[in-house]
Amino acid sequence: MEKSSVGIIIAFALAILVGVIFIQIIASETALKSQLYMVTDSFRLVRVPDGGLYNTSVGINTTYTYTLSKVNDAWRQDITECAKKAIVDPSGSPATGNLWIYNSSGNILANGADYVVVSGVNSITFKNVENVNGTANTATAVYKTCPTEYVNGWGKTVFQLVPGFFALAILIGGAFIIFYVLKNEGISLDI
Repeated sequence: MEKSSVGIIIAFALAILVGVIFIQIIASETALKSQLYMVTDSFRLVRVPDGGLYNTSVGINTTYTYTLSKVNDAWRQDITECAKKAIVDPSGSPATGNLWIYNSSGNILANGADYVVVSGVNSITFKNVENVNGTANTATAVYKTCPTEYVNGWGKTVFQLVPGFFALAILIGGAFIIFYVLKNEGISLDI
């Protein structure tokens, strides 16, 4: 095998290694900008009378409203999958909906029975029920939303295709290098 062929093979092996690392980085960044991510909001429950924050024997203040942090941004409303009604869907069951609320014991709360989503689907009020009152003074809301750099529409489709095309380019480059080295070595492939 000629010295130049060995050099080409080593250089291409390094190029493939770097290319594989780049594919992982590109795919990771693509996922971060084109998929919903999980948000967790923690609420410190207000009890009646206001200021009774630590006594679980005192009922929840049912008029106090808790706002979800990543739902009401104006830019989100212009994108269908990021709008309030898509992001915070309280109509689904815990297994199918996009809004899960837990009491401090980790039990999931039921929409309508333990809490109510209000104010254009971006705020919550808790009901004065045992599932809320019988636990400590916190509740946690978990939901998926769009990242700030979210890419949507046809741009999202093109964006998601980039890692695949990058991988194809590496494979095609590899095939050309293999045929070039084989040709330089005098090996003929009849295809």
